[in-house]
Amino acid sequence: TGLTYSIDSITYTNTSGIFTALATGTYSVTAKSAAGCISIPSSVTITPAPLLIAPANATIEGCNTNAITGLPYSATDATITLAQLIAAGGSLSNSAIIGSYSLSYKDSSSGSCPIVVTRTYKVVASCGTVTAPQTYTINDTNKPIISGQGISTTINCPATPTFTAPTATDTCGTATVNIISTITTPGSSASNYSVTRTWDATDICGNHSDSVSQTITVQDTTKPVTPTLADVTVGECSGTPLAPTTTDACAGTITGTTTTVFPITTQGTTVVTWTFADGNGNSTTANQNVIVKDTTKPVTPTLADVTVGECSGTPLAPTTTDACAGTITGTTTTVFPITTQGTTVVTWTFADGNGNSTTA
Repeated sequence: TGLTYSIDSITYTNTSGIFTALATGTYSVTAKSAAGCISIPSSVTITPAPLLIAPANATIEGCNTNAITGLPYSATDATITLAQLIAAGGSLSNSAIIGSYSLSYKDSSSGSCPIVVTRTYKVVASCGTVTAPQTYTINDTNKPIISGQGISTTINCPATPTFTAPTATDTCGTATVNIISTITTPGSSASNYSVTRTWDATDICGNHSDSVSQTITVQDTTKPVTPTLADVTVGECSGTPLAPTTTDACAGTITGTTTTVFPITTQGTTVVTWTFADGNGNSTTANQNVIVKDTTKPVTPTLADVTVGECSGTPLAPTTTDACAGTITGTTTTVFPITTQGTTVVTWTFADGNGNSTTA
């Protein structure tokens, strides 16, 4: 009680014995009683706080905390030397005057794209503990590698395109293959076209690979089936046959065409050549016998008696009708003029020119 303190053995005004804001150095502390008695000096050394500076923040390429080089990632306190701190880019400029100390660091991470690592450096010295932070930002900016898509090729209709998708790899994990587009380019017909499918890949950080494509060209090079056409009778005088059909692998049912002029009026067999074109440049032909056959004889007329003269005479040749030949004039083997008195029976023959005839 009643003591005052001095650090210069001259001024005794401090009554608590606590001195603040002192410069670094060694001080001799003495106490003085109310009676004026002065204690034996006590030597006290003041050391500065550590001047710790962490390495600069860094942004690096990588997939995880293993991307940090130098001092490895450590989720627990890791003791290091001053040389390691300096090699990492940090400093402890007053290390020579802070007395004994220890250096360490500890890491914590958050996020995924990017991964943010907060590294806290720590100095524990006689004058207290000082920390300094450093931040690593770990980015994955490498794009995936995509390959293995099917080769571009040509197929024949009616086959349809079947694509072979590529696969993808990524240095930081898995990659997802995506279909970007499937584009059909029309050709000269519905059976001639091409289809192009394009893919890319994305990784877990959203990096896109280059795109790859496969093109499949569809063509029709196969001609229609050549049909076997049965003979057909279209009429007795004239007729037009029904156009025959065949099948095609791409175009389906195809109706034949011909240059023959219809109706056919020529008696007998006419060979009609039918062409079957699929519209894709492929065609085939087939012949068909088209028959016009007149099987109906002319109308048998009823002929009236005729007087041709008193001494002799020649009758007019009678006529009849035929469905195909029209008007037909009769012919006979009787010799004219007739000179025999009385009645002579003349047999007239009416032929249509198609093998059919009648008599009267």
